[in-house]
Amino acid sequence: MFLILAGWLNYLQLMGIFGGFGAVGGLVFWLTLRWSGVLTVDAVGPALRQRRIGMWLAGAAVTASVTVFALPSITMDRSCHNMFRDGRRSASPKANIDLDIAAGDRSKLAPLLEQFAISHGLSFRNSSESRPEVAILSFSACSEQGVVINIHEQYWAAPEYAAPRGDRGVAIGVFDLHDGAGWQPLARELVAVLDAQWQGKIRFRDPMGRLVPGPAELIPQADSSARR
Repeated sequence: MFLILAGWLNYLQLMGIFGGFGAVGGLVFWLTLRWSGVLTVDAVGPALRQRRIGMWLAGAAVTASVTVFALPSITMDRSCHNMFRDGRRSASPKANIDLDIAAGDRSKLAPLLEQFAISHGLSFRNSSESRPEVAILSFSACSEQGVVINIHEQYWAAPEYAAPRGDRGVAIGVFDLHDGAGWQPLARELVAVLDAQWQGKIRFRDPMGRLVPGPAELIPQADSSARR
């Protein structure tokens, strides 16, 4: 769910940027026609100076158009944090972790996950923001092998930066973009680290958001610890 919301925010931002470019392009096109004399009814034809300005504006319009089409490719995030850099349109987590912690504990997530990323050779990114109307909790840790740990939550000022739904904790998605088993040891260790910090606060949800037992891939370590 958090990926869908983040995708819509990125989509609206891109639409705003492209809309601005479109408005500028339309203005340049209109100025080109005006200065080239096309919009002027004149039997003699446009003056030389107007034709030159028109040609200059036409060249600027072509350059601007090429820039607009090239911009997404130039500015695209090509790091492992961008799960859609290979052209895919969707990504489903292998594990949906629900961390049932109080609002005051959210600030502890960033240093904990950053240390976890460093100790496992992952790239860590903190894109969290704090605005008067909303607090955005946004972290990702990833490897070039396609394993991504992603958190993206929004807490609105009304009511008091609470979770979107009272029964939901912080959603942590573990992805494996290559559909292998590389995510399992990492997710198992992540669960262990989170449980050490917030014992008994780890839950799991299915794709529909319902609470479910922990995936079998994440249980063996807990079982072996319990037998000792």
